[in-house]
Amino acid sequence: MNNRSFRTYLLFAPILVTVLFFFMFPLLWLLRVSFYESGASSGYGVGGTSFYIPNTFTFGNYFEFLSSSYYMSILGNTLSFTAIITVVTMIISYPFAYYIYMAKPRLKMLLIAAVLLPKLTNVLLLVYGLKIMLGNSGMVNDTLLWLGVIDQPIRLLNNTFAAVIGKVLLVAPYPILVLVAGFHALDSTLKAAAKGLGATPWQAFREVTFPLSLPSAVVGMLITIIWGLGAFISPSLLGSPKNQTLAVEIPKQTFENVNWAMGSTVAFMMVLLVLIVVLLQSSIVNYFERPRTAPTTSSGLAANNGTVRTYSGGETIPLPARSPRVAHVRDMVIKWAYHIFAALVVFYFMAPIVVTALVSFTPGNILEIPTDEFSLRWYVAFFESDKWVSALWNSIYVGSFTVILSVGVGLTAALGFSALGTNKNSFIYTVALLPIYTPGVIIGMSLLAFSQQMGIWGTYFSISLGHMLWSFPLVIMVLKVSIDALDAGLNEASRGLGASRFTTFREITLPLIAPALFVSALFTFIISLNEFVMTLFLTTVETETLPRLIWPTLRFSLTPLTAAASGVLLIITIVLLMVVAWVIRIDRFIDINKS
Repeated sequence: MNNRSFRTYLLFAPILVTVLFFFMFPLLWLLRVSFYESGASSGYGVGGTSFYIPNTFTFGNYFEFLSSSYYMSILGNTLSFTAIITVVTMIISYPFAYYIYMAKPRLKMLLIAAVLLPKLTNVLLLVYGLKIMLGNSGMVNDTLLWLGVIDQPIRLLNNTFAAVIGKVLLVAPYPILVLVAGFHALDSTLKAAAKGLGATPWQAFREVTFPLSLPSAVVGMLITIIWGLGAFISPSLLGSPKNQTLAVEIPKQTFENVNWAMGSTVAFMMVLLVLIVVLLQSSIVNYFERPRTAPTTSSGLAANNGTVRTYSGGETIPLPARSPRVAHVRDMVIKWAYHIFAALVVFYFMAPIVVTALVSFTPGNILEIPTDEFSLRWYVAFFESDKWVSALWNSIYVGSFTVILSVGVGLTAALGFSALGTNKNSFIYTVALLPIYTPGVIIGMSLLAFSQQMGIWGTYFSISLGHMLWSFPLVIMVLKVSIDALDAGLNEASRGLGASRFTTFREITLPLIAPALFVSALFTFIISLNEFVMTLFLTTVETETLPRLIWPTLRFSLTPLTAAASGVLLIITIVLLMVVAWVIRIDRFIDINKS
């Protein structure tokens, strides 16, 4: 290895240290805690409370988990809940992703924004909106009563239906975005060739687009399964005791029962389930990506006396004779049905956000959308409360620390990935992305046990570590695209004039990637500002963030003040997203003028 390669690999040191010491090592510590005995040990822990008995070893926690009907029931609930979520999510995601793919550019950007906004806002805000919408006096029941579908309100909350609706809302953006990217990666000439040979749009989709999009669909499905296994918020706030999952049991054992050993055991059983899914992913994707042997032309299709031979299997499909009038009517019905479906999906994504925002302006004490007048009463109450304002400042502090950590780690890694090229960085890139494959409840529990042992539990630093694990992969992806797009000749010219590598980076590379660096920093802050699940495990009373303070109000006392607190998070998020859009537009304007 020459000096240049060695210096390049040194760029990966921060990312590898981060993943090793703040992700892998806490998971190993979690495993260790799961083998400790539970019980009281005076003076150990916080405030004299014992979380586990150190320096012990037992398989008892795992025996209890595997032999107890209680835990087996929770495991069954988790698997069945995940299966339902996966099916519903893919039924929604695949056709909606294809609709986005087929849409015109301006509409496509609006639809993608509608998909992204729920992921970039606070999940508790979404759940708050759903609780209002699905209540006995909520929008859904009122609409059904007005239409005459029902004669009295039906129970839509605290059951499996509500829990599934909530979790699908939180998960669906992932497979949708994966599928949209997959559709755009397809060779567009294949569909054109199919239509040129007489195939109907449905036949072209069924025999060309669908088979080729299966790898993306499988990836989206597996991501959904992983996040379904980690379902915590929707079963807790929208479901019933019958919907208790492993993710719900972890904080219950940790905080309510003060039994960290059992909480760690449940968490590690979830880790095993996630590992099984991750290990299956590559083999399943490879199966769907393997080449199909079929006597086709270079486009994957061949004409054969009025038939279409498919790329996916080689079978010959006759083209049925159709009445032009019947075909036109059918196509119009399908087209409008598709438009209505897409509109309903957008409504599903956006309605909880809009409802929560409107309720925050109600002048009264009742959770209702104001019709006569809007009031800032609850926003005034928010900013007059030391408790809420302190939580907001804590969120800002944690977000700022997270930006510093994530951008520092992500920038060096992105420079390294760009220097090595795509053929040499697959292993390190996979390692860097490991945290985003891990449910937040697992990261939170592992960092809880680790940071408590290290004496940093409840500090801004420990909370920022958790947030960083989810945000630095985004920083890497954004910056890598920006760095790869740079003209390599500029760096070569700078080096040829005698500038050092650092000087070249400071004077050439850094100014050119500054917009991407700024955008990634803003996205990191947004992610940290709205993150809750890991925060639940890592905060104390002194470091409670705004989402952490909203949590108990959603569980026990819904008030318009909670809507105002959620509204503050929403306003900050939207303002930052507008800044991101402005920076991107300015950057493109500069590029156009340069060209």
